[in-house]
Amino acid sequence: MTRLYCPVPVVLGEPFALPSAAARHAQVLRLQPGDPITLFDGQGGVWRARVLAMGRQEVSARAEAMQAVSARPARAITLAVGMPANERMDWLIEKATELGVSGVVPLVTQRTVVRLSGERADKRLAHWQAIAAGACEQSGRDHLPRIEPVQALPQWLAGLKTPASGELRMRLSLAPGATHWMQCALAPDQALCAALGPEGGWSESEERALEQAGFVPVSLGSTVLRAETAALTVLARWADAEPSTPAPAR
Repeated sequence: MTRLYCPVPVVLGEPFALPSAAARHAQVLRLQPGDPITLFDGQGGVWRARVLAMGRQEVSARAEAMQAVSARPARAITLAVGMPANERMDWLIEKATELGVSGVVPLVTQRTVVRLSGERADKRLAHWQAIAAGACEQSGRDHLPRIEPVQALPQWLAGLKTPASGELRMRLSLAPGATHWMQCALAPDQALCAALGPEGGWSESEERALEQAGFVPVSLGSTVLRAETAALTVLARWADAEPSTPAPAR
C-alpha cells in the first residue's frame, strides 16, 4: 500500500488536504479517489486512509483508522559526519534512514571540502529532511530521524549534553591504539554516538577536542573507508539490537 508522509494534524473521519509533498507523490503515482493509502506523521502516528479527490493543486483524503506503529530500534544511533562532497551526503542520509539511524549531524570540519552556511545551508537541510521522509515512505519506517542543521565541529561539541547513562561515544580512527570494533560490546539498548571524519580525516586538534568530549577512538579495520561507507558500516554492525515492542494501535 502507498505510504505518504503527512506531518499535519489528522482527525479520524474528517476530510483534509494532504500536504504539498504528499499530494505531489499521490499525483505522480496516479492515485484515484477511493484508493487506500497509509499516512504517517514521522512521530509515531500512523493511519489507514483513502483518497477522496484528486485535483491539480490539491489532493484530499480521509483517515479511517489508526494503525500499529512499527518498532523502533532499541539502540539509538546518532551519526555526526564530516560532510562528504557532491551527492554522497544525500546517499548517506537515505541509506542511514533505511537502516534505522536516530539522528544525523552534518559537520563542517577543518578538512571538509563542502562549506555551507546561511540560506544555502537552510536549503540543504530541507533537502536532506525530504530525503529522509522519502526513505521512511519506501522502507516502512514510521519515525523520522533527526537531521540537524549544518554546524562546525566546535559548535556541535560545545552544545553536547553530558552523555546519558551507558551511552557510548566513539570517533572512527585509523590511529595506532584505536579499539577494534569487535572489542566494543554494547548492551541491546545502549545508545551510540559516532563521529566520522571527512575525506581528509580529523586534524590533530579535532582529535583532541573529540577525546576531551568523551569520544573514544574505534577502528573499523585497516581499510580506509569513505565517510558514507563508514556510516553505513556503523549502522550495519550496531543497529541490529533486539527491537523494542511495537506500540499498539490507538
